[in-house]
Amino acid sequence: MSKYFPRLFGQSSVIDSFDALIDNIRNQLFITTDISPQQIKNEIEKMVQKFFIQLIPPTFLCITTGPCKSVSQSYANCLQNNSPFWRAFFGMEPGKISVILWQTIMKYRLMESTIDKLHRLAMEVEVVNNSCIIQHANMMTTCSSLCIPMKKEINDYCSDDCKHVMYECLHESASDWDSFIPILQKLTVNFDKGFAELEKGIIRSISYAMEMKAPVIAKTVLKKCGRINFAKTPDTIRHIDYHKPDPVQRRAVFMIRQFTIYVGWWRQLVNNICNHPLRTLECWNNTVSIDVR
Repeated sequence: MSKYFPRLFGQSSVIDSFDALIDNIRNQLFITTDISPQQIKNEIEKMVQKFFIQLIPPTFLCITTGPCKSVSQSYANCLQNNSPFWRAFFGMEPGKISVILWQTIMKYRLMESTIDKLHRLAMEVEVVNNSCIIQHANMMTTCSSLCIPMKKEINDYCSDDCKHVMYECLHESASDWDSFIPILQKLTVNFDKGFAELEKGIIRSISYAMEMKAPVIAKTVLKKCGRINFAKTPDTIRHIDYHKPDPVQRRAVFMIRQFTIYVGWWRQLVNNICNHPLRTLECWNNTVSIDVR
């Protein structure tokens, strides 16, 4: 954006407004408290509105004074206090930006909550499965009674019974896991579109104000605050180093790709436990799995 409006982006107040907007977006992305979609929507509308209200004074000064000269504090206060009266001069873009930001933030929060569910499934599966296997102790005992007398006959290992128990114990968690992965994959499609549209929307808004509404803005400001009253102290040039925010989209997609390689992992787990020849002498003694080799 600084490429399109270099003088405007040389104003410290503009940079401060952008920093505040980015911080507010980040807060809505990563807030940990329970908050409804409507509450998030309301917060986004407020922060976008506040951003454009703060942008009015420096935009006006860059339209009218050429080099964006500073004005007296009283005149600056008048511009700021009356900003709500002419925020409409930015056109329809602020409203569109609010909607796009809301959709993007909700999508990210859904992705994050789905990843959390997957993580909880992975953490809980051991406890759930131990409890489940105990409930199936009779079947495992039958397996054990066949297995222990036949220590030396490894081909007679009761693999089918083992698989049946494992499938029964893993089924619910595994089905949930596999159903969440496609949801994540769909959510990542064009995920960064919202943030790209944010930048484009701000550029269109400022361009609209400068190119289409400059005369109307000037008349409105003159009526509200009078003629421009420049500051008596010379302007100071501020050197600004621009830093891009963390690549949220790239990091999110990487995490989801890591999860997708584990689709169907439970089938492989069952086969590894129940089909491997080295497992043939491991049996259930109604309490724990024992090695009878």
